[in-house]
Amino acid sequence: MTILIADDEAPSREKLKRMLGQLATGHGIIDARDGLEAMELIEQQKPDILVLDIHMPEMTGLEVALEVGDRFPVIFVTAYDEYAIRAFELFAVDYLLKPYSLQRLDIAIQRAYSRIDKPAAIPSQELLALAKNLSPQHAPRILVRTGERMLPLSISSINWIASMGNYLELHTGDGKFIERDTMNNFLSRLDSRFIRVHRSFSVKLDEVRKVEAVFKGDYQLTMSDGNTVKLSRHYRDAFFSRFA
Repeated sequence: MTILIADDEAPSREKLKRMLGQLATGHGIIDARDGLEAMELIEQQKPDILVLDIHMPEMTGLEVALEVGDRFPVIFVTAYDEYAIRAFELFAVDYLLKPYSLQRLDIAIQRAYSRIDKPAAIPSQELLALAKNLSPQHAPRILVRTGERMLPLSISSINWIASMGNYLELHTGDGKFIERDTMNNFLSRLDSRFIRVHRSFSVKLDEVRKVEAVFKGDYQLTMSDGNTVKLSRHYRDAFFSRFA
């Protein structure tokens, strides 16, 4: 049996691969970094089961499900239960709400396995409406000011964010940019790759390179650019749940 997993967050993909490895030997596992890559791998390798994160840039898990039709049993994965439950009602054989346990994953895989030869029919119009509600919420780029000019900045280029009162410092591989906004409001414009780790800091999970305990439950994160960011006790459990 071959299982394809698609998630744009590397830590989530690695966690899922480890957990699948614990369930049983003999599973072939294919992993995709986004919906577009998932579509290519599905056509090339014809997996038996699809495990799709609902929120992915470019092409969501719902849109992948619409494209493949009723050829494969699908398990949706998400951190947002309102979308998971609705998607499950419409089509999926099961859904996983992050963070999920090994036992819960096992149940979902067994359900999907029992449906390999008889996947559910897709109510395309309803699922398409749900997919449209998901897709436009996160803008692919924003405008930032550099001196007298306004330049487009890709959201995917942001590595971490620091709050400076009513301003934010957006740290990217090409330098630092200033955005007039609050942290809460700005994070609402981003996708699930970003997580708040401190009252003054948010990070993109893929850019975290090292986690070190420092004092009384606080941690220090080393980012891909070499800078360090504080992880406070208040945000610690939510952060580690994305890696466990």
